[in-house]
Amino acid sequence: MAHSYRGSMHRARENDSHRDHVFFDFVLKITTEPNNFTVEMMTIETPSPKPELSTPPRHYRIFPDYGTDFLRRAVEDIREDEQGYTEAEEELVLFPSSVLEMYNAWVDEWSDNWKRKVEDTQDYRAPVFSDRTEQLAWNVAGYMLAWRIVLGPGVGSVVYTAGSTDLLLERGNELVTERFLGDQIELLAMGAKGLP
Repeated sequence: MAHSYRGSMHRARENDSHRDHVFFDFVLKITTEPNNFTVEMMTIETPSPKPELSTPPRHYRIFPDYGTDFLRRAVEDIREDEQGYTEAEEELVLFPSSVLEMYNAWVDEWSDNWKRKVEDTQDYRAPVFSDRTEQLAWNVAGYMLAWRIVLGPGVGSVVYTAGSTDLLLERGNELVTERFLGDQIELLAMGAKGLP
């Protein structure tokens, strides 16, 4: 199964103690130590002076919901003239165009699978993905996209839902990534067949 969002990821550098990866216009640095690893993340854009923000940072939730962009404003963040649901094109307008392209490809991957495996068959208990490996690849891609959004202009945090787990992503909180990646490694160790 081809995942179009994978084309945006590549390994930039690797040695015995750490690996640098580029995902969706940001760098993920994983440093391994005996029985442990640490994670650092940064955008690859050149830093520019931060303009004074006249509005507080926005907070979002990202979770699969057929027929939507999966992107919602956090309940406490909804302004009087807004709804919770929002369009990715509106919220990601200040990001590099590749972020929106990869985000849309990621949403389309889930939506196409859901339509084919659930809606078309009318089996609403059917899994959206064929196996654990396919689902984990999609979860990790979504997680990296959510982090890229957190690192963008005017964003305070994103709650990303992977399976049944909500993960709060915000600058300076890379420990959640270590936990998430550790969980994904454990699920992969169970084998490709079956779903989490």
